[in-house]
Amino acid sequence: MFSTNRLLLSAIIAIGVLISLTASVAAADLAANAGPDVIVKLGERATLDASGSTAPDGKKLTYRWRLIREPDKVDTLAEFACPVDWADDYGTRVRGFVLPPVTGEYTFWIASDDNSELWLSTDASEKNKRKIASVSDYTNPNEWTKFPSQKSAPVSLKKGQKYYIEALQKEGEGGDNLSVAWSYPGQACAVIPGTCLAAYAVEGPAKKGAITREVWLGISGSAVVDLTDSPRFGGREIKIENAGKAIASITPKQSGSYLLELTVFDGAKTATDRVNVLVTDVLRNGGFEGGLGDAPDFWVTGSTETSRSTFKWEPNGGIDNSRCVSITTEDKRGNDAWWVQRMQLAPYSAYILKGWVKAVGVTPDPQGSTKVGATIAVNNSWKCAAKKGTTGDFEWKPFEIDFATGTTGTAEIACRLGYETTTTGKAYFDNITLEPNLDVVRCESKHFIINLYKENAAKATQAGIDQVMAQLDREYEGYADLTGGAPYGGKKISAWAPKDWDIEAGGWSSDPVLYVGDPYERWTEPGYNPAVYMHEFGHVFDIDAWCFHAELFAEFKRFYCRDALGQYNAEEPKEWKPAERWKSMYDTEWGEDEYASAGGYVYKLAQIKDAIGWEPFKKTFRYFRELPAGQAPKTAWDKIKIWNDKLSEYSGTDVWKLYTDTERKIIEVAFNTTEVEPTQTPAEVAAETKSIGLGAVKWDEAKVGWLQPGRNRIPDGGPLRSEAKTYDQGLFAHAPSRYAFSLNGKWKRLTGACGLQKKQKGSVVFVIKADGVEVYRSGLVADTKERTYDVDLTGVRQLEMIVEDGGNGASGDWGIWFAPMLTR
Repeated sequence: MFSTNRLLLSAIIAIGVLISLTASVAAADLAANAGPDVIVKLGERATLDASGSTAPDGKKLTYRWRLIREPDKVDTLAEFACPVDWADDYGTRVRGFVLPPVTGEYTFWIASDDNSELWLSTDASEKNKRKIASVSDYTNPNEWTKFPSQKSAPVSLKKGQKYYIEALQKEGEGGDNLSVAWSYPGQACAVIPGTCLAAYAVEGPAKKGAITREVWLGISGSAVVDLTDSPRFGGREIKIENAGKAIASITPKQSGSYLLELTVFDGAKTATDRVNVLVTDVLRNGGFEGGLGDAPDFWVTGSTETSRSTFKWEPNGGIDNSRCVSITTEDKRGNDAWWVQRMQLAPYSAYILKGWVKAVGVTPDPQGSTKVGATIAVNNSWKCAAKKGTTGDFEWKPFEIDFATGTTGTAEIACRLGYETTTTGKAYFDNITLEPNLDVVRCESKHFIINLYKENAAKATQAGIDQVMAQLDREYEGYADLTGGAPYGGKKISAWAPKDWDIEAGGWSSDPVLYVGDPYERWTEPGYNPAVYMHEFGHVFDIDAWCFHAELFAEFKRFYCRDALGQYNAEEPKEWKPAERWKSMYDTEWGEDEYASAGGYVYKLAQIKDAIGWEPFKKTFRYFRELPAGQAPKTAWDKIKIWNDKLSEYSGTDVWKLYTDTERKIIEVAFNTTEVEPTQTPAEVAAETKSIGLGAVKWDEAKVGWLQPGRNRIPDGGPLRSEAKTYDQGLFAHAPSRYAFSLNGKWKRLTGACGLQKKQKGSVVFVIKADGVEVYRSGLVADTKERTYDVDLTGVRQLEMIVEDGGNGASGDWGIWFAPMLTR
C-alpha cells in the first residue's frame, strides 16, 4: 500500500514529482486526458525531478522514466462502429481485417466526427495499405453521403482472402462518432458486421467476429494529423536522459502532448506517477526561406476548391527580393485559399501575429464586402481576417492580428486570399512572425480565463473584474445545473476581448468566446451584468440533440439563473430584465400572431415554468443530453414536440394544453419547417411547367452572411415578412449573400420583390446578374418596404441573386427575395 503525491510547479522548465512509498493511492491518479502539468516551448529542456521521493527505513530506491506510447484503451467492436459521443480530445485507430463474403466489386464508406481516414491493403499486410476514403469536416453517425470523399472507388476483393483495414479518427470537442460501411453484389450500403471482421493481433492468430479499437486520450485538435503526428501515437522518438535516475530530462523536437511515467521501486513495493508535458510550437519558417520541395517547409496549402487557385513559392518575390509565398485566383465562382501552418500553442494565451502583405488586382467581393481580400488570419476565421483596405493594388504593408487560444491551444496560422467569396487577383505574403501579446492581463476565476487588454482591465478595476467574473461563475454553475453538463469536459472557458476584430455583433460563441465593445468603466457599478457576454458563453452549453433554437436556449439559461438561483440584479440595464425585455418581445411578436421569436418564447416558457416548476425542465435537458446521437431527433419540429412531451411526462401535466391555440399555431409555423429539398435546377424543370418559384428549385451555389441559406423560411424559424405582408415562398439572403441557378436559356423572365425582413434595421443593395452581367440594382434599401423587379432572362444560362452590405456593417442586413418567380 503506497501513494503518489504530486508537486506540480508553475515554472515552464522544471517538472517536480514527489513519490512517497509510505502512504497509499492507486497508480492512475492522473487521468490521461488531464490538462498539461507543465508547458515548455519547442527546443527547451524539460527537467523531470523526483528527487524528493522517500521510502520507509531508508531503503534504496530505483527509478525508471518512460514515454507512454501505448493506447490508453484497447478493446474490440462487434461491428465496424465506435461508441457515439464518447469523450473529447482523443484519437482512435480501429484496425484488423475484412473477410469478403463473396468475390466482386466492393465500395467502402466512412462517417465520423471529427476528421477521419479509411485505409485498405491489397492483402493481409499492413505495409500495403492505401487511403481510400476520408472525412475532412464531420458527419452524423452513419451519415454516408455528406461529402464525396467519404466514398471509395470500387475495389475488387476475393472471397476467402483476408485484407488489412484501418480507420483513423480524431475528435476535438463536442459530438463524436466513427463507423465504416461497405456494399457489394447483393448487399446495399451497411455497417461492416462482425461476421466479416477479424481483430488485429500483435502476436498469434486474428480473432474473428470483431475488430480492434485503440484510443489515445488527451490529444487536442480535430485533424487526423493531430493524432498521427502526436508523440503519444508513435511520432518521432525522444531521448530521456538519465532515465534510470531520480532527475531526468527531455528536449522534445516535436510539439504536442507527451505523457511520461515514473516508476519507483523500493525493493518490495512499486509506485507510479504520470506527468503530462505540453510542448508548444514556435512559428517556423515565417520568412518562407527554407524548403527542399516545391513549397516552404512547415507550410501547406488549402482551399475550398484547390483547383481554383494557384499556390506558389516565389524565389525572389518577397521583401528585398527574398523568398515569399503567393496565391493567385482567377476563378469567379468563389474561393477561399490559404497557406497555413498548424501549431500547438499554450492554452488560454494571447498572441500577436504579424506579417507583410502585398496585393495585385485583388478585387472586392461583388457581394458587397470590401473587407476580405489579402489577409493573414488565425484558425481560418473571418472574425480576424475581415480587415479593411485589403483589396485592390498595394505594395508591401504590415498586417497585424491579435488573438487568443482556446482550451486546447491549437491554432492554424493562415496567409489568406478571400473568405468563401469571389475575391480574385494575386496576393503575396512574407515575414510572418508570432509573439506573445504582452499588453494583456489574464483574469482567472473558478470557471473562466479571460484575457483583457491592460487599458481595459484598468478601466474595469480589480474590484469590477472580480465582480463580473463572480457573476460569470454563478451563471456557469446555473447553466450546468439546468442542463446537467459542462462544456469542454469541465475545463475552464477561454475568453478573449480583441482590440481590432470586426465581429459586429459584440460577442461570438466560440473557443475562445469573443467579446468586444463593452464599457469597461461600468464593471465597477454594483450588479453590472455584461449581458452580451453572458449570452455568448451560454451557447457553449448547447447540444444539437435538444437545441431546437440556439438563441432561445441561451436566453432561457439566463432566466433559470435569475429565477431559480436568485441571480437577478435590480441594477441591471432595463433592456435585460426578463420581466420587461422578454415580455415586450412576446407582446410585439407572439401577440401580433407573427412568429415565435427567441425572447418571446422565453417568456412563454417562464409561464409554463410557473405551472410545472423547474424539475421537469432539468429532467428534460438531461434526457436529451443522454440520448445517443443516432437516436436524437433530426428536425426542429421533432425536437420541440419531444421537448413538450417530456415536460409533460416529467411534470404529470399536459404541457401542450398550457399553450393557447394561437400560440400552438405560432410555434408550428416557426419550427415545423421540414420540407423536401428540390432535386431539379431551373434548367432541369420539365418544359410543361410554365412558371416556378426560386424557392422550389435547386440552386447551384448559395452563401449568406448570417445563419444558413434558406428557402421559404427564416432558417431559425418564422416566415418571410415584409412591412406589408407575409410570404410563403422566397429566399433568405442575409448580406453579403449570393444564390446561383442554372437556367441554360430555358426561361424568359424573373419577377418578384425584395426588401428587408420586417423589424430589421439594416441597409442592403439587391443585385441580379444574368451570365455575369448586372441587369438589376435596387439602390440602397434601409427600410422594410418592398421593391419590385421584372428582368428579361431570354437566352440566359446562369442567374445570380446577390445582396450586398449597404456599407454600415452586416448587423440587421436580413435581405429577402420575396416570391421570385421564373416564367417561360
